[in-house]
Amino acid sequence: MVGTVLQRARQRLGLTLVKVADDSDITFQYLSLIERNERIPSSQVLYRIGKAVQLSERTMTRLLKEVAQCASCERPFVLRVRSVPGPPAPVEGDVCP
Repeated sequence: MVGTVLQRARQRLGLTLVKVADDSDITFQYLSLIERNERIPSSQVLYRIGKAVQLSERTMTRLLKEVAQCASCERPFVLRVRSVPGPPAPVEGDVCP
């Protein structure tokens, strides 16, 4: 997933959420949501984060394709969670099913 790749790249460089967020012109809270795969960034935001964490062009291309694929889903993104016994309850979110 996009967020996991970004988080690993940031940690590999020893960068903080705040530093990468500042360099990407987004809030650290938003970056945190992206890294936890709770939000899907726009291609522009993804590009800025990718530059900040020094991703290769090959990796950036793969991530941009993944984000574009999620953006083309015809139905709303739904995150399924199970907090109590029984079937999962749909919760609106920004995560591709």
